[in-house]
Amino acid sequence: MKHRAITATIETRTALHVGSGEASEQTDSLLRRSAAGELIIPGSALAGPLRALATRLAPRLDARRRVCLALRGVDGAQACDCLACRLFGALNPGDDETAGGRASAVFVADARWAGGPAPLIRDGVGIDRATETAARRERVKFDQEVLPPGSRFSFLIEWEDIEPEAERLLAAVLAEWVGGRGALGGRTARGLGGFDLVDMAVWSRDLDDPDELDAFLRAGADWWLAGPGDSWPAAAQEPGWLGNQLRDVRVQPVSAITQVPPRLLARSWAQATLTLRGRGPFLTNDQTMAGISGFDHAPVLQTYGIDGEPVLPGSGLRGPLRAQAERIARTITTVALDGQGNSEFLRRCPACDPLVSDTRRPLASCAALLEAQDEEKKRRIAERAEAGEYLCLACRLFGSTWLGSRLRVEDGRYLGADRAARKVQDFLAVDRFTGGGKDSAKFDAVVLWQPTFAVRLFLENPEPWELGWLALVLRDLKDGLVPVGFGKSKGFGAFELAGLELELGALDGDDAAALGLPEEDRARLERAERAGSAYRSVAWAWEGDGLAGAWERMGSSWASEFVRRAQAFDRRNEMRLAADTYWGAPGDPAALYPAEVKGNG
Repeated sequence: MKHRAITATIETRTALHVGSGEASEQTDSLLRRSAAGELIIPGSALAGPLRALATRLAPRLDARRRVCLALRGVDGAQACDCLACRLFGALNPGDDETAGGRASAVFVADARWAGGPAPLIRDGVGIDRATETAARRERVKFDQEVLPPGSRFSFLIEWEDIEPEAERLLAAVLAEWVGGRGALGGRTARGLGGFDLVDMAVWSRDLDDPDELDAFLRAGADWWLAGPGDSWPAAAQEPGWLGNQLRDVRVQPVSAITQVPPRLLARSWAQATLTLRGRGPFLTNDQTMAGISGFDHAPVLQTYGIDGEPVLPGSGLRGPLRAQAERIARTITTVALDGQGNSEFLRRCPACDPLVSDTRRPLASCAALLEAQDEEKKRRIAERAEAGEYLCLACRLFGSTWLGSRLRVEDGRYLGADRAARKVQDFLAVDRFTGGGKDSAKFDAVVLWQPTFAVRLFLENPEPWELGWLALVLRDLKDGLVPVGFGKSKGFGAFELAGLELELGALDGDDAAALGLPEEDRARLERAERAGSAYRSVAWAWEGDGLAGAWERMGSSWASEFVRRAQAFDRRNEMRLAADTYWGAPGDPAALYPAEVKGNG
């Protein structure tokens, strides 16, 4: 019997928040610590994301195409024989053997802090879509303790002999983490939790060998290490383990798996890396930094101290991207319904306001409308994972409290010198009657001047209409129509898209075709080699002022699919809106949602 272990280091690429569920006088949510006060990532916070990905991958890598009960909405008291449950243990183990109880075949240890910057507090606030100010009615204000990028944690998984298919599944899941496509902790869709799994090593000892067993027992927890004075040998390394396992992966066609909708299975992913260059001043305000610096407003930095590296918070970019996506979707529907009136729009509106919790108010959120249903219906929707069928297009892509988002917008990493250019600006409100300075309306700010950030967007199992929608939003971002951060009415936060790289991954040819790529681009993806992953992947890079070639083909195809989807969207009767801010406003609704922007077409 062989006992194996994988050791590695988790290096945070963005800020990380693994909460303890506790608050303090300083923050609403503290980081998780051990009883000794040591920062940790609990093994459950690692095993959970691993298992979630394994559950979606397992039917595609299992020759018997078994699907976990978790995806089928079946009572968890039943026994589940899928590969994910064989690897990570029974989904809901019972008290007796008939309930199908099975312990996990792998042990995932707590990840212990191995160095890096000190924790800090990060603030967050929801923005009202109509006023573009803090959503005071819903009181969407919070803060949390986070670890900055560059924090390191130990990583350890151990297992003994397991069936070959389960071991290949484990390798496929870890390959996604090695490729930088995993996320840990809370608020991952809003920029936190990005990491890289580095320095991975696979160790093994043959416990049927008496000498190896003796070394294993002597070494204790770190059994792969050599003993003092070479009193026992180090464990054997298997440097080719990951590659060997992935070479044996056989992908099952999604069409052969009939128990669940294809959207619940692992199929494909899209990753876009944006280079955003500021056109002028930029500021995302951090109250703590303002207090440290002595200014009224100061930028969010990766670490405390005015010389720290700037960051573009993923939440600060995701919000404007979603708000612009909502405007685009409502524009398309408004034009399509020209002359049909308010009533038809309330039935066909493709984007709610996620911060409106009162169902009587304009653009009430899908979450509020679902919460208004009777308890039996809500239970049925939750058990059958049917929430997506009730949500608007914006909630399906960007998420709601009923459906987690598949889109992650990571914190933007600063590109440039060690110290970004900073400028101090003074502001003074002018009295409208006297024309002079208004008493007590004086403030100042430290702003970043024309900063450049690299931002990663990751979308799991994208559909063509989702890619088309994001392409339209990125086009507007490129044209400077999506300002970000503080002081947008003062000219702050304008960015241009200086570079873009798109990488697509698919498990097989059918999955590549489902991405809606033009034929020549789909053929390129289908021919790609599986390099350190169960997925085939290929990247398209663009730099400059124009989109041509592959970008034009892909973007036009996806955007057309989104327009068709938005025009055909129809709400269920129980999800019909009661009111809409814009149709209720005086004047022509088409002026509020213009079909064209002059100069751009």
